[in-house]
This record gives sequence, C-alpha cells and structure tokens, in this order.
Amino acid sequence: MSRERQGKESGQNWEGSASQAAQAESGKIQPKQLLILLVLSLSLAIIVIDATIVIVALPQIQKDFSISLKDLEWITSLYALIFGSFLLSWGKLSDEFGRRLIFMAGISAFIVGSIIDGFSLNLSQMLIGRVIQGFGAAMASPSTLSILTTTFTGKSRNVAFGIWGATAGAAAVLGPVLGGYFTTYISWRWAFFINIPIGIAALVGAAFVIRETRFKDPKYTTDYNGLILITIGLASVLFGLIEAQTYGWLVPNQEFSAGGFSWSTSNPLSLPLVSIISGIVLLGLFTFYEIGRARKGRVPLFDFSLLKYKGFRYGLFTLRWASLGQSSSSQYSCRRSKGCPRSAQASHSYRWLSQCSFSPQSPVF
Repeated sequence: MSRERQGKESGQNWEGSASQAAQAESGKIQPKQLLILLVLSLSLAIIVIDATIVIVALPQIQKDFSISLKDLEWITSLYALIFGSFLLSWGKLSDEFGRRLIFMAGISAFIVGSIIDGFSLNLSQMLIGRVIQGFGAAMASPSTLSILTTTFTGKSRNVAFGIWGATAGAAAVLGPVLGGYFTTYISWRWAFFINIPIGIAALVGAAFVIRETRFKDPKYTTDYNGLILITIGLASVLFGLIEAQTYGWLVPNQEFSAGGFSWSTSNPLSLPLVSIISGIVLLGLFTFYEIGRARKGRVPLFDFSLLKYKGFRYGLFTLRWASLGQSSSSQYSCRRSKGCPRSAQASHSYRWLSQCSFSPQSPVF
C-alpha cells in the first residue's frame, strides 16, 4: 500500500507516536494489536474450516436427509458460489462503509447460518443456512485483511500477515479432521455448531479492541457498475466450473432444473459451458470498464496496473499452486469419506478465482 493511501485511512492510530512507530519497524507487536490479530485469526479460521469440515460429513448428511447425490452437491457448491462471487464486492464496500461494521455483520450472519444448518431438518433448511454462511464469509473475510492493514505497520505488518496466512493454511488442514471426528463420535451437526462459540468470541473481541476505519478519497465514488459486472461474472464462471462435472462440460448429460428454470438435454450446449462463456464475457467487460475508469482519474474497483509488477504476478501464480495443494488434500479426504460428491472437489476452483480477484486490495501493493 502506498504512503498516500495510508494517509487517507481514518481511525488509524497505531502510528500516532514515535515509540509505536519504532515498535512497528522492529516487528514487535503491541498487546492490543495482538488481541486484534487473535480476533481476526479466529474469524478467518472458522470461515476456512467451514469450507472443508462439511466434506467429510456429507455421506452422513445424505443418509439422514435421504437425499440424492445430485441434491447433496449443493451443500458445498452453494457456499462456494456465494462466497466466491461476493468476495470482491464486500471487500470494496467495507473500505467505504466501515471495515469493523462489515466484519461484525459478516460474522453475525455466519453465526446465524451455522445455527440454521446445525438445527436443519431437511435439505432446504440447510441450503438457506449455507447461503447465509456464504454471504457472511464474503463480508468478513476481506475485512480481516483490511483491518490488519490499518492496524499494523512496518515489520510488524509482515509478522501479522505471516500469522494470518499460517492460520488459513492450518484451518484448511484442520477442517477435514474435525469433520471426521464430529461425524464419527458426536454428530455431523457439530461441524456447524463449532462456529457459534468461536464466532461469538470474535464478535465480543471485535467490539472491544477493533477501531472503525474507512478509506476516504475525494475521487472515490461507489462503482456500482463494476460491482454488478464482477459479481455476476464471477458467479457465472464459478457456477460453470462447479457444476460442469454434473451437467456436462460441452453438451448436457442430464437436465438441470431449479425453481421455474430448466435446461434440457436437447440443447446443443451444456448450461455450465454457456455460464462460463457468459461469465468470461462479463469479466472482459469489467476489465475494459475498470481500465477506462482508472484513466479518467477515478478509483477503480480492481487496479489492473498492478499486473505490470512481477511480484504481483508471481503472487497470483503462488496462490494458484497453493489452491491446488489444498484441493488435493480435500480430495483425499473426500475419497476417504466414501461418498463425497464430485462438486465438493471441483468447488475449490472458486478459491483461486476469488483470491486473484481480491488480491489487489492487499496492503502489499
């Protein structure tokens, strides 16, 4: 993040004294900063865990609800679709309306969704909870990065982001383990109930230790057109990638039906393929729109000029390989659980796309 942007942050008080600045440059984290890091790490942990903990519990959920494998896939797919589609949008909105506000609202929604899922008696109730969880995760996840940015400076910021990244990696590995333990020895419902006490602790901590911050720029106006293009574009691409293994990559191999909409096998192209193509077109329009917006001197939703930096491009490449590694470990857990739907494995593709979309807001740049 540039010095100019740092100067525009409201509520950033960690740089208020020479002693604090010296501590930041030395990499020493202050006690209150440590509490903030703990709150953000707990919040990130339940969001990441929730994406993998359910995978191992799916066979038991299928048995209890007496649902088909096709219906079971939506438990993982819907969460991934909502999370990946709205991640960038909520990240930008939190900069404008308040990071702590959006963070706490996201965690609250995530807790509500977990309660609904934990007490759900059928698939419809569970899917409602998964949608709410996806929205909550999309709200809270980018806010954790933004809050870290305004809380830490100098070398202490590098330490904080190292801990933040390690938390995400550990949570991804811990998810299938916890899911297997709860499903085997207690109940699959605890794969959702575990989020409640951790989320409440994070909310209480956030209320006391996190200060509200916003990104103020006189040139900035809410980019609603960009938000619409990126949200629908990502949703279309992610839906196609997630559902292509079920409904066909090129031609439809079974009929799709949701609500009053249906896509029969007589169509020449599969619905996932049409969805992917439509999403790519929308993302292309988003690219040209944001480049034009930046040339006019307005703050873009996505700064494509960052692509000229090798470090940024290498970072995206690293994220992709990290995502593949996490996907492989979860696929192993799927095979061990005997009955995990294919979309649970394919849904990991949303991670890389959403991370690539959101990464320009990282303070590193």
